[in-house]
Amino acid sequence: MCGRIGGEEFLIALTHIERRNVQIVIERIRRQLEVERFSFDEKVFAVTVSFGISGFQGSKAPEFNQLLQEADVALYAAKRNGRNRFEFAS
Repeated sequence: MCGRIGGEEFLIALTHIERRNVQIVIERIRRQLEVERFSFDEKVFAVTVSFGISGFQGSKAPEFNQLLQEADVALYAAKRNGRNRFEFAS
C-alpha cells in the first residue's frame, strides 16, 4: 500500500516481510528514483529520496500511529545523516 501523507511525505506499508527484505525493496526504490529524470515546464531535474522505516515482529501489532511516529523519527534521522538514504527506527 502506498499513499501521500502530506507535503513531500509518502507512506509505503509492507506486510509480512523481514527486515533484510525491506532493506532490499527500499534500496531498489531509492536507486531507481536517484537515476530517474523528470521534466516539467521545459526543465529537467532529478530527485533523491530518504526513508524512515518502522516495523514490528510478533503477534501483537502496535498501534498504527506509533509505527508512523517511529518511521517519522527515522526519516528525519536519514535526512540529518545525509539524505538519499534510509534509517530504521530504533
